[in-house]
Amino acid sequence: MSNNENTMLAICIAEDRSSEEIAVKLLAASISKHCPDIKTIITYPPATENFKIYIRQFPNIELRTTAFPGVSGWNVKPQALLSLLAEGYQEVWWIDSDIILSNDFRNNLEGFSSSAFLVTEEPSNHAYDRCGERTKSWGLEVGKSLSFSPNSGVIRANIKHISLLEKWKELLESNTYKSSQREPFYTRPLHMRSDQDVLASLLESRDFAWVSVDFFRRGKDIIQYFGPIHYSVKERLHNFLFGLPPFIHSQGLKPWWDSSEIQKIVQGWEFYYKTLMLRISPYNHVAASYNNSFIKDLGWKNTHSFSSILLSVIGLGNPSLTGLPIVFVHSLIYYSKIFIKSCIRNKAISFKFER
Repeated sequence: MSNNENTMLAICIAEDRSSEEIAVKLLAASISKHCPDIKTIITYPPATENFKIYIRQFPNIELRTTAFPGVSGWNVKPQALLSLLAEGYQEVWWIDSDIILSNDFRNNLEGFSSSAFLVTEEPSNHAYDRCGERTKSWGLEVGKSLSFSPNSGVIRANIKHISLLEKWKELLESNTYKSSQREPFYTRPLHMRSDQDVLASLLESRDFAWVSVDFFRRGKDIIQYFGPIHYSVKERLHNFLFGLPPFIHSQGLKPWWDSSEIQKIVQGWEFYYKTLMLRISPYNHVAASYNNSFIKDLGWKNTHSFSSILLSVIGLGNPSLTGLPIVFVHSLIYYSKIFIKSCIRNKAISFKFER
């Protein structure tokens, strides 16, 4: 890629929670290691002097501390993307702060249209079987159906998508959406649970049917690590043979969270099980490579247990094989339950028609 092309491309990161500082540090380090030629803009209002000093070691990264007005959390995405497109960048990549790079993501772009709006595929059990429902709920006409449920952890947008981003921003800033965000996540209307549900609504609408949408596929292009069932046996075997994908997304519980914080969400045996799965996650494996260099607050990475060490030994130290036996058993139980429920439901339907 030429220097002229590099000036037209930028990576965008925005985070406003001081509790996620270590994740931002790791993402910055991984981008600088694997994509040192890409201009990266990090907007992090709670930056301390220590954080500012840390970021200065990366020539390709610019730190900004002015918050985007009127938004917070994941709802900042369209505003952040639009701001860099307005600065003259022709293509902007959004990357969530709980993602780490294992290699240069540009190596995975073969086969994708350079003009397509690019998002990622949701975790494996989040089937997209309610196509158009989100769109209709916003009062919009359905224009097409997406192949997969979109996850907005990674987004690639260009100047052709400005009108889409502006409409996305408008809906996220609407009073209706803001009101829904004050409710518990699973009680919110489907089309307003998060930013990506609003994005899906627009991408399937007639107004934006002209937008070509491509997906970074889970397993091949991104690991959506939302617990053992979401990093499937099939994905693990593929990664063992061909290597880790460029993006590793630590969704849900975070390995850098304090144990007391995790216990507020899960307790009992579930706490120990999920803590174990965090310790042996592929995110932790990649993060470990930065532990002995310049990141000094990775104490969470070193909290091993006998179980995590044993699973690592069984998995030959490979991030894809570590934990594979547990994932296999977990998947077997999970899909057996689905199969049994399906059989019971079909039998009930058959009995109804027979009568």
